[in-house]
Amino acid sequence: FYTDTSRVEAYANDGSFRELPVSFWYPAEVPEPRSCPLVVFSHGSFGVKDSNETLYRELASHGYVVCSIDHTYHSFSAKLSNGKTVRVSGAYMKELSSDSPQDKPEQSVPHFKKWMDLRTGDINFVLDTVIERAYEESGELSIYGLIDPSRICVMGHSLGGSAALGVGRQRDDITAVIALESPFLCDIR
Repeated sequence: FYTDTSRVEAYANDGSFRELPVSFWYPAEVPEPRSCPLVVFSHGSFGVKDSNETLYRELASHGYVVCSIDHTYHSFSAKLSNGKTVRVSGAYMKELSSDSPQDKPEQSVPHFKKWMDLRTGDINFVLDTVIERAYEESGELSIYGLIDPSRICVMGHSLGGSAALGVGRQRDDITAVIALESPFLCDIR
């Protein structure tokens, strides 16, 4: 669980900070320290961090460390560090159901911006946290100690892929971007 104390949760009215559950997949055979490329995955609307587990396992079997994010209140269900399970936000559902880009672009563009700001913020925060821990790691080999911070891929599906495309343009340390079935929402004006 990573908590971003620089951002208040957009879909909760309790003043809490944005909390992101994450899961890792990594090679079964422990390779050399700092030898694994990092893939950070962002699910689509209503997905969960485990949605593409077969893909994550395949990547891990080829030497990658995969970190998948539960985008709290955008995922179907996310379990927080306090044990509470939160479902997809009703406000987010209302935004999605009222969205009609072809008929009401003036309404859709602010939604796209809000969703991309939230998602790219999540991905950037997770990337910064993982990279910081990878550089700090010393002694016993852990997940963070496996990661080569010079080889980073952001990947996502649908809304998550749109955010991955945006993050790939925002950062200089991204070496690959994979967007599955994703429009360029960060580019729409």
